[in-house]
Amino acid sequence: MKKAIYLCMILTTLFVACEKEKQEAPKSTRELLVEKKWYQKAILVNPAYLGMTNLYDSLIPCQKDDIFTYRNNGNYEIDNGILKCYANSPQIDSATLWKLQDNKLIQYLDIGSQILRDTFTIELIDEKNLHLGISFKYGKETYKYLYKYETR
Repeated sequence: MKKAIYLCMILTTLFVACEKEKQEAPKSTRELLVEKKWYQKAILVNPAYLGMTNLYDSLIPCQKDDIFTYRNNGNYEIDNGILKCYANSPQIDSATLWKLQDNKLIQYLDIGSQILRDTFTIELIDEKNLHLGISFKYGKETYKYLYKYETR
């Protein structure tokens, strides 16, 4: 009887140890970023710009409901949401591209006459949150922006 109990204890220990080994490897930045719908929740700026520290609050409703999606093929889509700012705008703007380089997210926006490039530092990315940082210099002041997104 004791042998059976010891055998059960050993098998249980081995089973639990094997289960721990089957844990998934952490996802890469690319895996966390792509194919999710990202909703903007804040645009923080430091120092305050025109007295505001969260520029998201100053956006009009048609800008607040936009949905951002990074596709595996390198396209970056902006779904204009339920409230489109311009009636004749397409529902989905896919004239943008993106790529990862080190801890940077580089976005290219084709506006017809030129291609704009923004390079964001990925401050945080996990299953639910994406925080992108970028700095701009206006006059003598350098402003640090932090764009916060979440999935739903």
